[in-house]
Amino acid sequence: MPQPTRRGSVLSVELTFEGFQENADFFNALPEKVLDRVREKLQIIALEIEEYTKSTAPVRSGAYRDSIQCTVDDLTLMLSAGCTLAPYALIIEEGSGPHIIEARNAKALHWIDEAGVDRFAKRVMHPGTQAQYIIQNAMAVKTEYIYQSMDEAIDEATEEGGETG
Repeated sequence: MPQPTRRGSVLSVELTFEGFQENADFFNALPEKVLDRVREKLQIIALEIEEYTKSTAPVRSGAYRDSIQCTVDDLTLMLSAGCTLAPYALIIEEGSGPHIIEARNAKALHWIDEAGVDRFAKRVMHPGTQAQYIIQNAMAVKTEYIYQSMDEAIDEATEEGGETG
């Protein structure tokens, strides 16, 4: 399964064709028409994966879900979440351990407990959050589909356009 990378508050998973480096000659020998078909198919797949991932994302304010993007750069598909819209994406993905939360911009923290009672404190011990692996799970679920779709796109394009190189 592809592993996530982190850049600031953005969490991403990149997927390139397995063995792409070893098969670079094959891809470089493909006619541009075939490569265009593959790139076009990748764009369609990216939209499908983004939609699927958003459908599995937790929604509180909607910011995390809205930050999910699936983009294509040449033959690389990247699924990411985070940025200024949801800087806590990494915590949703990988969870957090117990930690202290202190009031910084107010005199006290405020929340409503399970019984509906207003609670206030200057400092609390947060128990941590469980990892949800939304991005990683989406890529794990869709990886086989991506490879199969790419094989089909290459086959269709080479049948329409003739030779592979």
